[in-house]
Amino acid sequence: MKVEIIGKGGLENKEIVEFIDDISKKIGIATTDAILEIVFVSEDEIRKLNSTFRKINKETDVLSFPQISINGNIPIFGSIVICEKIGKDRGETTEELLSHGFLHLTGYDHETNQSKWDEIEAKIT
Repeated sequence: MKVEIIGKGGLENKEIVEFIDDISKKIGIATTDAILEIVFVSEDEIRKLNSTFRKINKETDVLSFPQISINGNIPIFGSIVICEKIGKDRGETTEELLSHGFLHLTGYDHETNQSKWDEIEAKIT
């Protein structure tokens, strides 16, 4: 998987790429040609995104935006938007935020199926 990183997170870019590769293997996601975008943002930026896309006008730690392709040609896995400050305030590591966003991109949702979420999360921790 090709990982595009925008902004600066708490991990080096190489560590992020290795972490995503490890998660992909653990849950059996074959996405070698796909692009994953990871964006690190401020509290204000994530609040605006959360308000626009989820209609919740408050900060959050991570948002995920799944995609299939651009013009049917370039496989896009999706985007993970992370606010490390919010995550840190909640006691979450960068790795936990990446995992959370990645699981949402693969179709898991803790809000609709907590037991399935817990099952897949156990595979990657």
